[in-house]
Amino acid sequence: MEEKTRQRFATYWSHLREHIANLAFLLYLIKCRLGTIICFGFYQLVPQDHLSGAIIACLLVLAPDHKDSMKLSFTRIRANILGGIYGVICFFIPLPTLACLCIIVPMVIFSCYLMDFGTSTRSALSSFIIVVLQERGKGGKWEDSLERMFAVIIGCLVALLLTVIFHLFVQYFERKHGELKGKNGEIDTDKAVALP
Repeated sequence: MEEKTRQRFATYWSHLREHIANLAFLLYLIKCRLGTIICFGFYQLVPQDHLSGAIIACLLVLAPDHKDSMKLSFTRIRANILGGIYGVICFFIPLPTLACLCIIVPMVIFSCYLMDFGTSTRSALSSFIIVVLQERGKGGKWEDSLERMFAVIIGCLVALLLTVIFHLFVQYFERKHGELKGKNGEIDTDKAVALP
């Protein structure tokens, strides 16, 4: 049993080292940390529970790979806003929360399917839940759901800003030092490490 545990640990450690050496992974970690810090700064600056949703929305929008990060970010932002709108609409439906969720969740999924959001459907569902579950059933006002929607938009804008900045950084770096992409389209860490 102990040998199996050691083997598992060695395998996990090996995978972790590979990810840490991957430049795209490191850039993604930095983007996520910066997004969290910026959104938490807004949360501290204007201490309202509604702004906690900005951190979640930001992290949902950020894409781990550089290749399609701009396209994915825009799609996820649209999906987040769609989910938030459904969350605000749900506030006006005079049904219990569970019934409202059972009605709106399929509508969110169907809307995402029609808009060809693909895997960004999860972002739409997450922002829907952020807007709906925080206030429904607690005697919240409809203005609270709009404030949650605003928090989702703030998180999306922070993620978009970070995506654009990192995209420009990688483009600049590639112009200065050559192409960083390997065979599969991801950033080649061997080239990145070998640069002066």
